[in-house]
Amino acid sequence: MTRYRLIVIALISLVLSLSACHKDREQPNNKVEHKIQYVLYTNEDFSDDEHNITFSVFARDNDKTLLDSAITTMKVKEIPSAANKIIIEKTFVTDASTPLLAGFVYEIDGVGVSWNLDSIPAGQNITTIEYAFK
Repeated sequence: MTRYRLIVIALISLVLSLSACHKDREQPNNKVEHKIQYVLYTNEDFSDDEHNITFSVFARDNDKTLLDSAITTMKVKEIPSAANKIIIEKTFVTDASTPLLAGFVYEIDGVGVSWNLDSIPAGQNITTIEYAFK
C-alpha cells in the first residue's frame, strides 16, 4: 500500500510539474522605436516684435500623449534663423501599427495659441519635423 501511494504521489507530482512548466506562447513584439527630430527656426525678420512666445514639442499616438514639453519662452524677435536652428530629438516606443501626430505648439502672450502638427504614418520610424516660424 505504501508503494502504491508513493507511485500515485509521484505521478500526480509529475503531471502538476509538467502543466506548471509549459512555456507561454508569446505574442510577437509589436513595439517599434520612433525617432522624431524637431527643427525650429524662422526666415522672417521679427526684430521689432517684443511679444513673448513659448514653444512646446508635441507627440501623440491613438491612446495617449507621448510628449508635451515646453522648449523655451523667448521674445518673438529672438527666434533663431536657419543658421542657428533649435534641434530637439526624441525617441518613443509605440505600437508598430499606430500612426503618430507630432509637431510644435506655441503661445504668443496676448495673442493666442497655435500649432504646426504633422501626421506620421505607421511604419515611418524616423521623422524630421521642420518648422520655419512665420
